[in-house]
Amino acid sequence: MKNSKQKISVIIPSLNRAADLAETLKSIFSQKILPDEIIIVDQSLDYKAESTVKKLYDEFKSIANNNTELIYIHDSLITGSAQARNIGIHKATGDIVYFFDDDVILEEEYIRNTQNIYQWHSDISMVGGVLTNYSGYRGITGLNKLFDSIFTQGPIKDERLKIYLSQDKVSLDKLFKTRKLTGCAMSVRKTILDEYKFDEGFRGYSFGEDVDFSYRISRKNRIVISPLVRLYHKSLGPKDDDEIHISRQIHFWRYFVRKNLKDDILANCALVWFCLGIAIKGILLFWKNPGVLKGVISGLTKKRKTENA
Repeated sequence: MKNSKQKISVIIPSLNRAADLAETLKSIFSQKILPDEIIIVDQSLDYKAESTVKKLYDEFKSIANNNTELIYIHDSLITGSAQARNIGIHKATGDIVYFFDDDVILEEEYIRNTQNIYQWHSDISMVGGVLTNYSGYRGITGLNKLFDSIFTQGPIKDERLKIYLSQDKVSLDKLFKTRKLTGCAMSVRKTILDEYKFDEGFRGYSFGEDVDFSYRISRKNRIVISPLVRLYHKSLGPKDDDEIHISRQIHFWRYFVRKNLKDDILANCALVWFCLGIAIKGILLFWKNPGVLKGVISGLTKKRKTENA
């Protein structure tokens, strides 16, 4: 079904995931409301994904009566997902712009349920979805939950996690106000993108670029997460070992606070408290996993590396 009220753009940054990207596109092609344009920004060194996608798109066009346009940008010199998203934003012409990762599977009502929220709530600027496989993520342990409840406070507290974990226990019509959205499952009104872009200082894996982007928007605009907007994220969780992941976390939050809340005393206290908590966890777990403490030391002592942020 074609959306007749608001033009829809989809932006997908991709890197070396031809098979996963094909699955993501199939789930988009199966939507009850189809996008007007799909913009893929491919950073791969080879052309495997491009040929796979174009073949899949041609097959889809041959059997479906729609006008969805495919815009494929292939540039291996792109420095990471933040820059790739901005390139997609520059090309997008839709009223609502969706951002997905190249390894997600959308439930078939994802776009329609999101569009309904924008149409019914003119004051909402961004809508995020829930990750249906989040409860199975290996990082959700009793120790990590306890750590988060004690040591993540103020702007560092991530309200997304509670929503993801309770998604099947709450009213599906409920909208949760939030300050942070997940880059693999978020959308925004195009008018907002006239003022806000992704920080291209985040390179490579671009850890945290979605949090920084949505947080800046939330300071002046209403953003929400809806349990009706659902997808499966295949590569959920840290992409590297604990040492690198912890180092990235600390690098990111140091940069985030310095950039957005430099003069906020409470925010700086929350950052110190967070780092102290990770250090305590690293000491407690040292006998079992010395990588955690090594990551703490790396994150606190080394200058921020943008490719790890």
